[in-house]
Amino acid sequence: MTRYLPSSRAGKITTVVLIVFAIAMNPPVIGVVDAPALIAGIDLLYLWTVAWGIGISLVLIWAAWRDAFALTENQVPPELRESEDVATTETDAGDAVAGSGD
Repeated sequence: MTRYLPSSRAGKITTVVLIVFAIAMNPPVIGVVDAPALIAGIDLLYLWTVAWGIGISLVLIWAAWRDAFALTENQVPPELRESEDVATTETDAGDAVAGSGD
């Protein structure tokens, strides 16, 4: 059975924050926030979207720094590994075997 939730604590925190972000950006919530109110001369909806955008960006950077979703080289498609010159154990081992026959 495939597990959809990450096993690490950082992955679970990131998943919860992403779910809350998706709820916060749904049209019903946006409709509630879209009040004709100004805060320091700036529209509330603009502040709402900018704050969530900055917040989710920081969470994604933190998740990448902590390797929250435990991504492995097996999850990178082979065509991307070859095109970006990513050194992986598969390509390193293949190069060594191909080079030893010459």
